[in-house]
Amino acid sequence: MLAVGAAFVTGDRWPYAWMAADLILFAVRFLLMRECERTRKRGGTGPLAGLMAAGGSWSVIFGLGCYGCVISGIWRSPCWLP
Repeated sequence: MLAVGAAFVTGDRWPYAWMAADLILFAVRFLLMRECERTRKRGGTGPLAGLMAAGGSWSVIFGLGCYGCVISGIWRSPCWLP
């Protein structure tokens, strides 16, 4: 929702890149979690390193998106209203 608000308020392209990266990382994390569950049922550990890397990457992308919101000025009010 924050990226949608940033796209609406700023009119820039960076929020759309943020949304795309977030959706891609969501899909990757979901698939990795599903694989970990399948492997756990068979007694293995699954791709835990990949899951951690995807989670760390998501954290970096989220932080960069929040930084973009701060420097664009939409962080002035909690409702992103001018």
